[in-house]
Amino acid sequence: MKTAFLIVLALAVLGAIALQAWIRLSAVDPARWHTAIEVPEDAPGDWPMQNGHRAVFDLAETPQTVWSRVETHLLSLPRTRVLVGEAGTGRMTFVTRTAFWGFPDFTTVEVLPREGGARVRVFARQGIGQYDWGVNRARVEGLQEALTASN
Repeated sequence: MKTAFLIVLALAVLGAIALQAWIRLSAVDPARWHTAIEVPEDAPGDWPMQNGHRAVFDLAETPQTVWSRVETHLLSLPRTRVLVGEAGTGRMTFVTRTAFWGFPDFTTVEVLPREGGARVRVFARQGIGQYDWGVNRARVEGLQEALTASN
């Protein structure tokens, strides 16, 4: 009986380790996540989703200045890196992984020139699962707060 319990326990632990390795090490296809941000209307606003959050807001700064601040803020977040894109291209996608399991969340940012400044579009969503517990909304709101603090 004790041996059977130890075997089951060992298999469960190995299964958990294999699952975590698969989540952390599985390849991420940049083409799937680095796409144009679709919003219901091209005007400032927020559009929450079950597994993410989209927002559009305007800033009275040049797109180059906004990009610098976007990169500074998002790369200061724990476990966040650039997945694809460059500031000069108009779109960048960042990946942020959860601390323990390493689940990926993707944040795509577009900064477009407009008269008097820049229009920022942000779309943060989870890569695996159905419900994100509000972390992507918090990431979008944190970015918006950081960028609008000096405006």
